[in-house]
Amino acid sequence: MSLNDIRKTIMTEQRNMEMNAEKENESERIERRILKMRAEIVAIEKETAEIRKETEAIRKEAEAKWNKNNQTLVELNQSLAELNQSLAELHETDKRHGKQIGGYGNQIGDFTESLAMPSIRRILDQRFNAVFQGDVNYDWEDQDGPLQVDAWGISRNGAKEVYLVEIKRTFKRGHIHQVRQMVKRFRSYYANYSDSPIYPVIAAVKISDIDRRKLWEMGMYVIDIADGVFKLAKPPAEIKFEPKGGYGMPKGVQRAVPPLNLVWDRESQQRKVR
Repeated sequence: MSLNDIRKTIMTEQRNMEMNAEKENESERIERRILKMRAEIVAIEKETAEIRKETEAIRKEAEAKWNKNNQTLVELNQSLAELNQSLAELHETDKRHGKQIGGYGNQIGDFTESLAMPSIRRILDQRFNAVFQGDVNYDWEDQDGPLQVDAWGISRNGAKEVYLVEIKRTFKRGHIHQVRQMVKRFRSYYANYSDSPIYPVIAAVKISDIDRRKLWEMGMYVIDIADGVFKLAKPPAEIKFEPKGGYGMPKGVQRAVPPLNLVWDRESQQRKVR
């Protein structure tokens, strides 16, 4: 072998060694990269497991809250149903008692019957020369609705004149129709007064000036109630008040009605005698 051949051989071996060294370095780099990727995968899997664990905990908590809220809603609906049932029963009870005791207690409000009736009796006696008859509370099947009258009186003058007293805590315009119906039913329940003059008398704790004038214009008496004192109100001169006793009277029957200044007043008559 010549010297040149030896040199070539050495150079070839040297290149081979260098190539092998490069291959070994590349393998090491690949191995390190693989190890790094494996470590990253392990970290990701660990993080994913933690996320799944937290998600499951959140899901269970949300499910527990949903079940609790759903149970609360069920209990609330049950309570509401029981309340509605109680209200319905209370309403029915109120209707039954309403027919028994009438509307007197709710109408008079601030006063008791023991306080109101003596005042009504006094006004009927002194201002209308009428005998106090108490209250009325009937509900007959053969009649057109129940009859409830807080107080009434019959005139002593022999004309069979009747005064029906309706007591209201707060008077409303719709009560006018109620009073007229009361007069009409009174004539039906009390057939002997069917063609008699029947005068409505409204006693009110609260009543507007407009409604008071409206009642006078319709020929109805007004009793003002203030601080437990009952007083027959006197209409102003410009209204020209004329009591009307013909409400609900059968057609064709006409009865004269006395103006306010002819209404009997026992105190005034007693003063004249003295």
